[in-house]
Amino acid sequence: MSRDTFYCSLWCGLCIGWGVALTCWTHDFLGWVHFPGYRVLRSAARKRMMRTIAEKPERAVFVSYNGLLWHGNTYKILQQLKNEYWLRSGGSGVV
Repeated sequence: MSRDTFYCSLWCGLCIGWGVALTCWTHDFLGWVHFPGYRVLRSAARKRMMRTIAEKPERAVFVSYNGLLWHGNTYKILQQLKNEYWLRSGGSGVV
């Protein structure tokens, strides 16, 4: 068993094995769920992000979340964030 496989089996507990080869299907790390070919934002992180942008629609908050979302497969969430920011900022926010 390799060190990475051993670490994975200790860390998430979701690893399954057939014989000696172990494969980890998913990890939850810093608000992201990691799959072998892509990563998606957790629902709790997405809801918190939308709530924050609704409460204080500031340019700095929007830019921060925009940068965060570029690291995963989040096209639809990014469009929702842009729409929410534009509506809450009174249409004056340049997206």
